Amino acid sequence: MDRDDEAGVEQLVGDGVDLLVDALGYAPSQAEHLARLSRRCGGTAYLSAKAVYVDPCGHHLNSPGGAHFTAPVPESTPTMAWAGHEVRSREGYGAGKAESERVLRDHGERVSVLRPSTIHGAWVRRVRTAAVLDLARRVRRGEGPTVAVLPRPGRRRGRVDHVHRGPRGCRARPRRPPPDLPWRVPMVLDTTRLTHLGVTLPTSTDALEQEVRWLLHQRGDSPGAASSPGQAS
Repeated sequence: MDRDDEAGVEQLVGDGVDLLVDALGYAPSQAEHLARLSRRCGGTAYLSAKAVYVDPCGHHLNSPGGAHFTAPVPESTPTMAWAGHEVRSREGYGAGKAESERVLRDHGERVSVLRPSTIHGAWVRRVRTAAVLDLARRVRRGEGPTVAVLPRPGRRRGRVDHVHRGPRGCRARPRRPPPDLPWRVPMVLDTTRLTHLGVTLPTSTDALEQEVRWLLHQRGDSPGAASSPGQAS
């Protein structure tokens, strides 16, 4: 079903559901429809994004130079203003999400807004660990860099956790730079309010391990598969 098919969504929701979750809303017009639907549901959850935040200079994550946060970002941090840009553009994505939040706050009922960070886990659409696994395969085949350094999540970038040396004759420097590691993020979200609600957050290591196991299974490299949905880290 198309997210913009309001008649189809209306039929799906019917007289109401216990919990309505919208993970595909980008535009304020979609939020207006969701706000109307929320009035007949026990609860509604809207998945926004960390891209809504702006730093003290007014820059956001999709700005040309990115955003710069020096501490974990709380929910009280200012968000982007809506200027009518296409919601799938760099300027419109975060702003569209932020304006959708405001629409739901002003016109919805029993609505919870979630601002997830990077998504890891089984069935995730964008598998960020795939590039790291591909690099490991290249190293094992002698096609990658002489030394591959893969720091564990949460460790300082300069710390070496594993070194794999390629065969003799391998270039001293890789032909192309290694991929950016999936746990490197330009900002950290303050999750204090979630813990106050009694939510136990998964660690980045747990989420990444689940994604890697699932990816290996999808490629036929592992007998086991992850059995739970994606997680935010």
